[in-house]
Amino acid sequence: MRPVVDLHKVRAVGRPLRRRSATVDRAMVHAETRTRLRHDPIVVFSLGKTGTTALTTALESASGRPVVKAHALSPAGIETRLAKARRLRIVDRPRFLWACEQIARTLDAGGRWDLLCGVRDPIALAVSDHFYGLQRQREVGRDPWLDPEDGEAHTAAIVDNIRANFVDTDWFAAELGAVTGIDVYATPFPHDEGSRTYAHGRFRALVVRAEDLPTTGPRAIASFLGLDAPLTIERRNEGTATDPTSAYRRFIDGATLPPALVDEVYDTRLARHFYSDEERARLRAEWTGVLV
Repeated sequence: MRPVVDLHKVRAVGRPLRRRSATVDRAMVHAETRTRLRHDPIVVFSLGKTGTTALTTALESASGRPVVKAHALSPAGIETRLAKARRLRIVDRPRFLWACEQIARTLDAGGRWDLLCGVRDPIALAVSDHFYGLQRQREVGRDPWLDPEDGEAHTAAIVDNIRANFVDTDWFAAELGAVTGIDVYATPFPHDEGSRTYAHGRFRALVVRAEDLPTTGPRAIASFLGLDAPLTIERRNEGTATDPTSAYRRFIDGATLPPALVDEVYDTRLARHFYSDEERARLRAEWTGVLV
């Protein structure tokens, strides 16, 4: 039986060293993550910007269990996100991604795992991710990589994001499938329910659409995890989305995207699987300004 590690003592001893050395800091993040993974954690392994921050808070409160979160666990996925962190210069030390490295190692080593995954309209996700990156740069005192008032620059960057992450890449194949063997596309997704449980070998995964997280999601998650009552999920990160003066809100209200790209996005396997024909037609009209 492994000895119980006192996380507070580990941090106290390592804190001065980790301030001076990124290598020590990374090792400490790995050690802390290993400790959390020994205590029956809930693993949120999901596309970003799908409500995972609010979900993590709700799960910790309702379950009393540690919650670990990752947006990438494949080697290629982690490296891609490390490169993005270096490019944006939002954090000096990408501790979240270092934790992902350890989560990947632990899941690969064995055991049975229940995972929570989120999915969202790909274009809404890409737009949210773009403006969140700008917001984080301002919060840490970095100059944004583009003029916040340059609508054409926003559109170009978002188009690149959409193409790289949803046309040229499929998260459910490149991440969830590669890490767990779960093929979400092998079983139809119930659009009216907004969630479904998938399983393969040592892994079970509940996929919940972000659009359904406030409604049917709390009960589905509680059932999946064996909780006594539906989750209470508070909405977060809505400030810039609801502020009519923000560049994010103005983009959502007034910008349109190239119809050919929008068609391409909503014809991807991911969009067709998780969203019905009617839902995709409505989304296409919203993002192109063209009714169908």
